[in-house]
Amino acid sequence: MKILLILPRVPYPAKDGGAIVMYHTLRELHNAGHHVDVFALNTRKHHQELAPLRNVCSSITAVDIDTTVTPLKLMKGLFTRYLPKSFGIKVRIPYWLLRFSDDTALQKVRKTFEEGAPYDVILCETLFTACYGLALRGQNNTEHRTPVVLRAHNVENQIQELLSHAPNRGFFERLYRARLAKQTYAYETFVAQHVDGVAAISDVDATFFRDHAAKKLTETISPGIDLPDLNEMNVDCNALCILGSLDWEPNVEGIQWFVANVFPLILQARPQTTLHIAGRKPTGSVTQLHDGHSIFVYGEIEDALEFRRSKAVSLVPLISGSGIRIKILESLAASCAVITTSKGCEAIDVTHGRELSIVDEPEAFASACLKLLHYPLEASRMGAAGRTFVAAHYSWTASVGLLMEFIERVKESFTRRETADE
Repeated sequence: MKILLILPRVPYPAKDGGAIVMYHTLRELHNAGHHVDVFALNTRKHHQELAPLRNVCSSITAVDIDTTVTPLKLMKGLFTRYLPKSFGIKVRIPYWLLRFSDDTALQKVRKTFEEGAPYDVILCETLFTACYGLALRGQNNTEHRTPVVLRAHNVENQIQELLSHAPNRGFFERLYRARLAKQTYAYETFVAQHVDGVAAISDVDATFFRDHAAKKLTETISPGIDLPDLNEMNVDCNALCILGSLDWEPNVEGIQWFVANVFPLILQARPQTTLHIAGRKPTGSVTQLHDGHSIFVYGEIEDALEFRRSKAVSLVPLISGSGIRIKILESLAASCAVITTSKGCEAIDVTHGRELSIVDEPEAFASACLKLLHYPLEASRMGAAGRTFVAAHYSWTASVGLLMEFIERVKESFTRRETADE
């Protein structure tokens, strides 16, 4: 199959959840023998060289784009704006998504499409690139009409809605988030109604697209996980860890919630406990948590596997977000004991107390941590069960196989509609 894959960033190195999903999907498509031409927005925030991706695709083109948020632009974000006229789509779009809509990038992806056509499908990773797929389909000539599939990593409006209710945020920020949620909902439903298929990461997200966008061609396609080789390792039996992108707002919110509401309860019962926080681009609100005594903030680290496995328990204290938490799957694959919230694991079919612990209230979260710190054999048993679960349910080969089956169904439906319209 010949695919034009549009990415919101260059997914290398594949360290955070979004990059992991995009990179390994590309790798598996290439290994399966599909022809994949990649067009990527090379954002200033995640700017990378293209060379590491050239051996996992047929070709790659990128355009540098600046998506930096400024106070003035945030003020403009109070009002929805239209996509640039060059996209040929008259739809209002919130500022935080409009940042990814660039005239130069559109010209370049059109050139890529024209030079590579015909394609079997245009696959848009995340809502941030959907405007390019719809613009390309709008300018398709009748000879090379191409279906567009949205790969939805999250339901973006739901993230903004949850953040608008976060008690640790100021009154005006909550109002801003609430407005942003409504703006995003309108745009997200428009996109879902106008693409030819939606591949969602989780059942919860797929339900949104079926119910709110009346999108019949929607499928849940979970990502895969590579099982790492495990060696014996010294474990700090007093250490808890959190690993994730420290500039992603749901992660930051969850860390702040844990430090403010849960960790003091743990320290009261077990003063020797330490919390280790690592991930790329930590915000100021995260770095200021570092006290060098009980809380340590590292920023980006070289070896995530070693970091996780050297600590007694891995934590994912999410209270907002959507999609699937790759970091939970990675921790389970590494045979780590994991404690998370209902929101953190809502897309993963695990059982509380078997593969991991699922707790939402501060006292219960603290008790779960203390139990695994006190009983390392229970933590070891849980970690082994988690690894077995991932091995049985999350294969990259199977995941990409399901994606291609779904794309085939989208193609068949698209062809029937095109034939009926002639």
